[in-house]
Amino acid sequence: MNNIEKWLQIDGKFWDVTVVSIKESGNILYSDKTGRTTSIGAKMTLDPLGTFIGHNIVVKRKGDNLKAYDDLCEYIRKPRYDGVRVKAVDGQTTIDYQAYSSSYEREVERIDDNNEKVYWKEMTINLIPMEAQIVPL
Repeated sequence: MNNIEKWLQIDGKFWDVTVVSIKESGNILYSDKTGRTTSIGAKMTLDPLGTFIGHNIVVKRKGDNLKAYDDLCEYIRKPRYDGVRVKAVDGQTTIDYQAYSSSYEREVERIDDNNEKVYWKEMTINLIPMEAQIVPL
């Protein structure tokens, strides 16, 4: 098993690309019942829904392996009703969660007209969890 495969999978799959970076983000979301009271000096009321941990992943093609890079792009940009299953690094282990991809971004590096090939620079994939991984105490 490729070492990075242990730390990053999408729907149980691994693409033969170079992972440039993995950025984790956590958002604690609150319901609309959260708010300030009108009493002077009163503390705020909180109604947490949970912590949602997602990832921003940057990949690039490995050498001249255009197919693996293109296949990953094709896979991630397809809209789905159930999202994708993500396994990604979290602390010293991994976290496994259902996510949707809200966006991806990439830029053309060069176009080889002689060989009819398009070479892309790095691709950034944004993965957002569909449910809280950490629930309120």
